[in-house]
Amino acid sequence: MTGVTALRQRLGANMPTGAGVAVSQIEAGGFVSSDGVNFEYAYTPDTTEAYFGNRNFTLKSGPGVATNHATNMAANWYGDNGIAPGVADI
Repeated sequence: MTGVTALRQRLGANMPTGAGVAVSQIEAGGFVSSDGVNFEYAYTPDTTEAYFGNRNFTLKSGPGVATNHATNMAANWYGDNGIAPGVADI
């Protein structure tokens, strides 16, 4: 991520982590691909990834299917090496 490493170096221990902040990650879903695959519930990050340890996910739109896009966005946002690694509730 652009600038995050430099920001962490500059702020050090004063770098905000997002601890205590609940977030929502909204992803598009509900479409059928050109080859007929139904992605109605394809909207979640892959919550089994190690860098999401100790995170609580509440799926608001029914059972989800993980997508690469949602997983990558989540990792950059609140994954262990993301900009807000202290976020615990999604």
